[in-house]
Amino acid sequence: MFFLIWVQSNFAQVTKTPLHHFSFDSCSLVDTQKKATSTSVGPLTCDCGVINTALKWNGGLNFANWDATTIQSFFTGDFTVSFYFKPERKATGLMDILSKRSKCGIDSLFAISYLADNHTLIADLRGRVENIGTLSVKLDENYCWFYVAFTKQGQKLTLYVNGEEKAFKINNYTISVQNSGKFSLANSPCLGVSDIRFNGVLDELKLYSSALTKEEIKSQYKEADKLLTKDTVILKGQSVNIRANTSCSNSFSWSPTAGVQNPNAQHTRITPASTSVYYLTTTQNECKIKDSIRITVV
Repeated sequence: MFFLIWVQSNFAQVTKTPLHHFSFDSCSLVDTQKKATSTSVGPLTCDCGVINTALKWNGGLNFANWDATTIQSFFTGDFTVSFYFKPERKATGLMDILSKRSKCGIDSLFAISYLADNHTLIADLRGRVENIGTLSVKLDENYCWFYVAFTKQGQKLTLYVNGEEKAFKINNYTISVQNSGKFSLANSPCLGVSDIRFNGVLDELKLYSSALTKEEIKSQYKEADKLLTKDTVILKGQSVNIRANTSCSNSFSWSPTAGVQNPNAQHTRITPASTSVYYLTTTQNECKIKDSIRITVV
């Protein structure tokens, strides 16, 4: 009985289909369903992504708008918005990532922004003046890529980062966002007032017309730049083949180097003389992250 419930639960997790899926492969702004038309300003530059290619946004005259009947009514009911993003580490200010709003100020709106000065992600959902849902999370700087998911289920709003629930709020009223603004990337009406355009890389933007569960969100998270091989136990003289997840890094460095077949490779083979912890440092321009594996020798 337990096995059947587990199978059904996991089967449901992988079959839910987004209403719109913008993969950004081949520098395209068209959703895979080909239902949302787009307009953009500035060069569309392909970059390395978590899954295939992503789009790089330069923080200048570089933005996009999408228009579709389904998007206009999308934020009135339950929904999920998810995406991966990698901010430019040298940037400062409040970066507008995604928004659907018709004016800057007190208005019915949806917006996700990133305060680069203190590495904080902010999600806003507003209906009437007295019905505001704002969630914020300080991001772990030991990551280059972040997987973000924002859900609305009735009166509850939840913000997930890297597959984990980080903040939630239950409002007194159900928030329904209704305005004439287009769904946009780095093109908020608050640009020049409080916001600046997003500077960084975005990948795998998905819009679901339901609130995904915690388990569904966690199952979809693809952890970039981290080691796939977990802590392990070996007999003296044996080796471990180390594998790492997808990475956009341009340099790799292992420490210590003793017993490491290739100290400058993402994937390598380690033969430790004794129990040791090995650290892999990956560098993506200004972003450096570190992961580790403990190999116990008996």
